[in-house]
Amino acid sequence: MISNTGGGNFIYLSNKHGLEFSNGVYKGINNLSILNDNFYINNQLIIKNNKNMRLTYDGINDKLIIKNKTHTVWEIYGNKPCNNLISNNDECNNIYSLNSFVALSNSIDKNNDLSKRNVNGVTNNLHLSSNLLLYNNDKYYFNITKYLNLEEPLFSHSLNENGNIFVNNNKYILHEEYYKQDKYYELINIDDNLILKSRDSFREGEMLYCGNYSMIILNGKLLYRDHKSKISTEIKYSKNNSSYLYKIVVGSNNISFKDKTDEDIYNIYYNKISKNSKLYCDKNTRSIVWKIDNTIKWKYPKISSNNGDLQDKNAENLLDAWK
Repeated sequence: MISNTGGGNFIYLSNKHGLEFSNGVYKGINNLSILNDNFYINNQLIIKNNKNMRLTYDGINDKLIIKNKTHTVWEIYGNKPCNNLISNNDECNNIYSLNSFVALSNSIDKNNDLSKRNVNGVTNNLHLSSNLLLYNNDKYYFNITKYLNLEEPLFSHSLNENGNIFVNNNKYILHEEYYKQDKYYELINIDDNLILKSRDSFREGEMLYCGNYSMIILNGKLLYRDHKSKISTEIKYSKNNSSYLYKIVVGSNNISFKDKTDEDIYNIYYNKISKNSKLYCDKNTRSIVWKIDNTIKWKYPKISSNNGDLQDKNAENLLDAWK
């Protein structure tokens, strides 16, 4: 297929390499077809019931594009310079199925198999399959299809200027940001958790995003947010919640709640120094936990089942500790 943007570039399918771009190949792709308003790769349904689709090749940006009469529906590309999903960059605010956002330690070789990640210096930050959002070299994933009960393949995942997350070209909403709009939002991987953060890192406005719930600091308060019910609950992290919380710092033997002057409001300590200290989502119990040396010392809300991570019997239950 010859580029429709000029330059004489082209893309082609080969029996040996599959779908060949200027900056890489997708091995195993043998055919692409649009039939009865559906798009298929190797006879597998990728996009269902989308009218007026047209497939073209943009040789300048080295990508195949499906468009309808109004907007871009889907893309697949040889190389895209995006580290994370970010709302204020039109090239990086949407990821399409089969594609990856990668962090590069060196240039991509044109013979790299782009259907695989973490090869030849390429580290996958984010990857979208037909039902999963995968991250950290596909070690972790979020099953969006199951979460939203989709009856069609997952083919796009976008983050808009309001902080809302949509799938399949805004057909379904995965997360609605119902607080005041920030300058931009970014979906990043920190300590094996996907975090939707604003421009202020590790301070007010940052969200620990856990799919259907999250924790965020807003207006000096620490909030647990249920995205399904759209109910926010203030977390009572100390006996006196009157101080203005500005940030949370996870240390090598403590978790510290700090104000705008960087003074400690409250600390929770562990009895020894450890490099294995992290704040993360326990999705089995819809909890936020601080774990150190495989022991949970801080959690919200109180775990009411045996399905979650193992915890210290003396760990602070923030739901009950300061009532």
